[in-house]
Amino acid sequence: MMNAQQIADAIRALESLRQEGLLSEDEFAREKSQLLKQLRTGAAARPAEPPSVESSAQNTPPPTREPVGAADFFSTGGPSGPDAFMTGATPKPVESFSADISAQPYSEHTPIPEEIQANPASKELNSGALLRGRYEIRRLLGQGGMGVVYLVFDRVREREIALKQIHPHLADDDEIKKRFVRELQINEHLTHPGIVRTYAIDEDPSLNLLFFTMEYVKGHSLEKRLAAAVERSLSPPIPLKETCSLLRKLAEVLDYAHKQGVIHRDLKPGNVLLPDQGGIKLMDFGIAKIITHEHTHHHTGFVGTVYYMAPEQLKGGVVSAATDIYSLGILTYQMLTGEIYQGGMPGPSELVESLPTAIDEVIRKSIFWKPEGRYQSASEFADAVESALFSKTHASSSPSQQENKPFGELFQLATQSAASGIADFFNDLKKASTSSREEQREELRQLQLMVQVAHERGTLDAKKQREICERARKIGLESEIKSLIEQLQTSPNKAPQRAASKGMRQLRTFDRHDDWLTACAFAPDGLEVATCGWDRKIRFWDTGDGKQLDMLARHQDVVSGCAYAPDGNHFLSIARDGSLIYWDLDEGEVVSEWKSRTVSLSGVRWMPDGKRAVTSSWDHTLQLWYAPSGRLLHTFVGARERVLGCEVVGDDLIASFDAEGVIMIWSSESMELVTTLSVGQHLVTALAYSPELQLLAGCTDGGDLITWNVQGWSEHSRFAAGAVPLTCCVFAQDGALFVGDEEGNVRLWQLDERRVLAEAFAHEGGVTACDVDRVRGVFASAGADRQCHLWEQV
Repeated sequence: MMNAQQIADAIRALESLRQEGLLSEDEFAREKSQLLKQLRTGAAARPAEPPSVESSAQNTPPPTREPVGAADFFSTGGPSGPDAFMTGATPKPVESFSADISAQPYSEHTPIPEEIQANPASKELNSGALLRGRYEIRRLLGQGGMGVVYLVFDRVREREIALKQIHPHLADDDEIKKRFVRELQINEHLTHPGIVRTYAIDEDPSLNLLFFTMEYVKGHSLEKRLAAAVERSLSPPIPLKETCSLLRKLAEVLDYAHKQGVIHRDLKPGNVLLPDQGGIKLMDFGIAKIITHEHTHHHTGFVGTVYYMAPEQLKGGVVSAATDIYSLGILTYQMLTGEIYQGGMPGPSELVESLPTAIDEVIRKSIFWKPEGRYQSASEFADAVESALFSKTHASSSPSQQENKPFGELFQLATQSAASGIADFFNDLKKASTSSREEQREELRQLQLMVQVAHERGTLDAKKQREICERARKIGLESEIKSLIEQLQTSPNKAPQRAASKGMRQLRTFDRHDDWLTACAFAPDGLEVATCGWDRKIRFWDTGDGKQLDMLARHQDVVSGCAYAPDGNHFLSIARDGSLIYWDLDEGEVVSEWKSRTVSLSGVRWMPDGKRAVTSSWDHTLQLWYAPSGRLLHTFVGARERVLGCEVVGDDLIASFDAEGVIMIWSSESMELVTTLSVGQHLVTALAYSPELQLLAGCTDGGDLITWNVQGWSEHSRFAAGAVPLTCCVFAQDGALFVGDEEGNVRLWQLDERRVLAEAFAHEGGVTACDVDRVRGVFASAGADRQCHLWEQV
């Protein structure tokens, strides 16, 4: 029989699974209903009497904790309890709570009775507990649907940090663990000083705990700042110059994240921390999604806080950077007025007399119901806010006819209809519509989008068709929608462009890894090949009989790269947590082990002398190391974005490529920048050097192959190798270029003739890495399917 605490924990778990897309809405509603039925009928075991003040003080953290650390607000779902802004109520006792709980949607922001708010992790980690012999638990900071956050003392760093641990009752679920790890991987991409920094992921097998560590920042949240201002009846709640300053800093962080391909998706005051030393810190990227190559992502989980969510996010549509712009607009409205905007509310200038009317149009545009109608960057929006608030021209200009419309009427589509769900979205469009042709065309585009999304997801069944056609019929668009449905159903679905096997023979397959591979590397004599990946393991294989020779598992994070030393007896491996290990393969021992200052290492190459090695990292730098001792010789600084990889060119030069599409050529002798190369609008995904041809080749996410002459660095050739993003490349001794792509194909190119010599489909999910045995001309490919294949041209 479950008690009230266990029911609350189970509901939190269900909510997390639903947000992560692991439970459908129907499954979530059904399971939650059963749990709530137990609570309402008294089947759940309840405490005989409310806990005393003394026992409550011992078992739960105080409502107000100063100073507040980033971790208080980093946990998924943000703050809760008496301090949660907009709740406005003290948690109800169980008796009254059980009477009306079914009428309100459960979320992490729903007030929970104190009897149910007991900390489920306190039984696991008490103050003074020590994890991994390093992290000393100080106190609980907060908890959300996925994790529990503690303030800990790091005995190695000798300072306080925050530690986020997956909930104990979820620790045995492998899928949940993957989601938890993904939260860290997203944050690894982001190294801006305005983002709460994550350090490393770790596991304590003795307690079966998975956790990661992150920055602990003293300060308070923007949510608490606004709540205090509203309580004091300040209008506006924050001085306008300070509002502009905060908005400018927040915009800088968002623009940075968007350039990295990350949408926050849960931008709200509770996720904005105001450190004591000034500035801002944005946190909780735990529900963010990496944007695809088309810079959009179809959203299938209902995540984010509803008041700040854009219509396309609420209705499960396409999200982009404009989705965060919408949230930023709502947040700015709140900073100017102290109110969270909801459908029908007036413009900011109507609530705060001191505000100019020009600000209404700026906010209106930022939360326009169509993404393309909003500002296209956070900085552009911040500029517009500052101009509207302090420009005399804007303040005195007469509003246009559009601006004379009631503010709430123009916002109705943006929030009220979206919050009511996709079913009411188009009904609200109809009510707000005039008979103008432009508005009808817009309604048609929205219905067409709905059909296309359902078709792509495989949910355009007969019931869905009737539902959409009925909505279309009510606004006179049924024939157009039926025509589109018929067209989609008769046209074949787009399938991956798999290469036909031609001139390529598969020799061996190595398949023992537990997760997708990140790199593969031949030994100099070609008798061995090494593979590594997300399972944190390095495996060594005999290329002759295909048997596994050895397995190394010392890294605590994803092994992102590996390389044999020129002598074949030593080996270097790197990981996403910044760790590097120099191995003696003959003895099977670690010669040296060290930790880079960066969060994540992305590539590794040996210099020809066999003693020095170069690594690339996501903190915008390259590092040159003396491997036997682990001594850092030099750090190359100059890239404006994270460095994605590197390649050694000749005896001296090092080439790096970054997330801005820029290639930088450095001298390892003078430590100076030699030159920079640009590929245009696309990103370089890999580089390869041919000593025979004296060429540097690069492949891009736009499907282009580009080569440069290393003497003078002039462009030698450029051509489209296909429409699919290329992922890796390596030169054979005869000058042919072996290339892998995102759809799983491998091809061997004759560059001068721009001709494919051989090709084959290699990996489900895409090719992630490749290498060549220059002695025998055998190629290796690694993929997201956890396999490594050996190939030869026939």
